[in-house]
Amino acid sequence: MANQRIMTSMCVAQFVMVALPALQTRAAPKSKTPRTEIRKIALEGLDRSSWKVSDEKKACALAKRVLGLPERSPLPIGADVVVFDKINIPFLYKHIIGRPVWRVTVRDFVFDLDSSPDGFKDIYVRILDTFINPRTGQVLRVRTRLPKGFPEELREPSAEFATEQLFGGTKETYHSFLSDPPGMSFVDAVDAVQRGGWAPLSSDQVTGEWVMWSTYDKKPRPIWVITLQGMPPFEASYPGVPVDARNHIRVIIDPASRSWIEAGTKPQPE
Repeated sequence: MANQRIMTSMCVAQFVMVALPALQTRAAPKSKTPRTEIRKIALEGLDRSSWKVSDEKKACALAKRVLGLPERSPLPIGADVVVFDKINIPFLYKHIIGRPVWRVTVRDFVFDLDSSPDGFKDIYVRILDTFINPRTGQVLRVRTRLPKGFPEELREPSAEFATEQLFGGTKETYHSFLSDPPGMSFVDAVDAVQRGGWAPLSSDQVTGEWVMWSTYDKKPRPIWVITLQGMPPFEASYPGVPVDARNHIRVIIDPASRSWIEAGTKPQPE
């Protein structure tokens, strides 16, 4: 398993310095069965007496800390309340579905990573959503929206199928979302992914989850799970491997060491 993860890293690393014009001509993928269903609800009338994050101002302030944005960031930011009817976060999806969640949206966002060489820039101007449990302040997910012209989602597994794949191998588990803001910002975690040899700046979508995590040989610890979707597909190890099986990577980032500790292409689409 360890050799497989290292080989995956070596295969994907070549794409960090891909020429930008080639990336910008990539065609949008075809749509498929949605794995996330979300609807906006009115804030008025909700009982917020038990909410730790009780208003838009607090939600935006927390999201900025999580993302690593300055308090007076000039980027447009706002918040609304949504409900997920379906979401594909492994293990923890049942704790989210059907409950009010803050969605803090930052527009005109561009990844500006410390590890980027001179002249190497994000290929997109992105919209970035941070989802927060209003009762606890837990960070549920950070995700860039797909560019215009793309389907609402890329091809991903359902939460149930993803859970089976992750637990079935190394007993990998997401135990819980975390109440305390990360000791490492989302942007710094994405930078650690790039330092590891992967290509977040040329990925169509970047997702982060801040969770308590473990495997059969690693005790529970707080980590960032950073997933790159829609990156240039790495070379197939044998004929017939579909693009959807090799155009994504999921990287486990340890805030204590500020570096990646595991990476691989699981979970795979159904």
